[in-house]
Amino acid sequence: MNGRSWAGIAFLTLLFLPTAAAEETSEAKTFTLRALDPREVVSPIREMTGLEDIVVDADAHTLVVRGSAAAIRQADIFLRVFDNQQTAVQEIRVFRLEHISTREAMTLMRMQLQVRECMDAPERQRIAVRDTPERLDRAAALLASSDVSTN
Repeated sequence: MNGRSWAGIAFLTLLFLPTAAAEETSEAKTFTLRALDPREVVSPIREMTGLEDIVVDADAHTLVVRGSAAAIRQADIFLRVFDNQQTAVQEIRVFRLEHISTREAMTLMRMQLQVRECMDAPERQRIAVRDTPERLDRAAALLASSDVSTN
């Protein structure tokens, strides 16, 4: 073979062989949603998990996510918590916390507002809550008054 052929083989090998690092850190999972509109959960899932590679198929009511196993597990938990039948107009809102823990924020949501559908992402210092817009506004106000520096 001449030098040109070897260069072509080397190029094709580099082009089609996946890297070992990509295989170890990236996984993909397809979620079929029952109640939620997949277009409406992309942003909250990104905020809660850090996943950037999310593909929506609105017709099939599916999401395909690609990322680390831990981030995909968080997305799975998120969808298990929030993808159920809705009885009223509800939305999902993600709150970023500065000075209180996600556990404290979750307790506030449940005790003060009787919110049932919420989850936390402690490593990202966020909580997600699903409820009516009015109750979410009250949650935002409650968190704003509670999540202040004590210094």
